[in-house]
Formats: sequence, structure tokens, C-alpha cells
Amino acid sequence: MTDLNPKPRASSGTDTTPGAAGQAGSGGNHSALKTPSIHADPTIGPAHTDDEVVRFIELMFFAYRAFIHEPDAILEEIGYGRAHHRVLHFVQRHPGIRISRLLVILGITKQSLAPVLKQLIADGFVAQVPGDEDKRERHLELTSRGATLFARLVQPQRERVRAALDAAGEAGAQDAVRRFLWQIVPADAREDLAEALTDLGVALTDGEQAGTGDDREAA
Repeated sequence: MTDLNPKPRASSGTDTTPGAAGQAGSGGNHSALKTPSIHADPTIGPAHTDDEVVRFIELMFFAYRAFIHEPDAILEEIGYGRAHHRVLHFVQRHPGIRISRLLVILGITKQSLAPVLKQLIADGFVAQVPGDEDKRERHLELTSRGATLFARLVQPQRERVRAALDAAGEAGAQDAVRRFLWQIVPADAREDLAEALTDLGVALTDGEQAGTGDDREAA
């Protein structure tokens, strides 16, 4: 059985608040996800009262707390934090991803990513491989050890999300959830993410395309 318990250490990437969910390390530059205006856009949908909006904020806090509960416990066993989890997740989802693309997806700087990635490589969870065309490029992929850890982390999250989608019912409701989550991301960051994901071969849903440059031009 693969040992997933290297000697615990202080983690430079541990964070404990929902607001840190997009960073790869504490103190990371999160300029890609600038705070949007708090004023409602009167041209988009019906107006919502402050109480309604705050209630959604509370539900997001509750959902996020449950979403990261089990993975946090697993990460704590090996002295890792959510920053390590995010890197593992997106490297697994996009084997061979370039560091430049990973930076866009995570919305952080190279300086913020460096210590987390260095630790994952040193501990044998992530490998750097040279590019096929440009040997100077560095592409990332999970090792077998990294894949095993990822599987442990994603299982409880997959079960929670599947149960929530089943409870949401019809496909239209699920599309509404996708659109809602995507629209929380600021418009400039949505465009960068859409470009990065498309470049990685991800087919964006209608909800994910909403609010991007292409969507506005087509409107």
C-alpha cells in the first residue's frame, strides 16, 4: 500500500477561510480575482433584497465548510493544506499542464505557487516533465503516489456534489447552479479562465460561457 503519511511539517499553503479558496499559498497575490462591485446591475435579472443575498452568502459558507471538511482532515495527516489540494486537483484534471496555465486557473503568482509545488515534487506527488516540442518548458503531472492521494481527497467531495445535484433535480436547475457559481467570478477573471480551460480542451457549458467576451459579443 502506498504510504501517504510523510513526516508532518508546517504547511506554507494552509488556509482555513472560504475567502482563501483561490490562492495557492498564504499571502499569495490574488489579483486575478478582484472584488466586484457590490452594487447590483439593473440590466441583469430581477432585483434581490439584501437579506436574500446575505442568505445565499450564508449557504455558501455552510456548503463550503462541508465541502472541504473531509479533505482537510486527510491533508492535515501529511502536513499539507488546501493550496496543495488545489494544485493536485488541477494537475490531475489536466495532465501535462504548463505552469503558466496552472497560474491562470489558480489566479495566483508564480512566487505563490513555487513553495507549494516544490514541496509536492519533493514529496513525490507531482512530477515535472520537459515539453515535447520545447524542452525548456516544464509540464506537470501526478505520480502514482499523487494519483492515490488525489483519489482519497476527491472521493468525499464527489459524493457530496453528486448528492446535491441529484437533489437539485432537473437539468435546468443544475445549469442554473453552474451559471450562479460562474457569475460569482469577476468578468475579467472569467475570460482568462475560459481561455485557459478551452486551451486545455475543456468544453464549457452554456452557464460557464455566460458573461465571457464571446458571450457578450453574441448577445
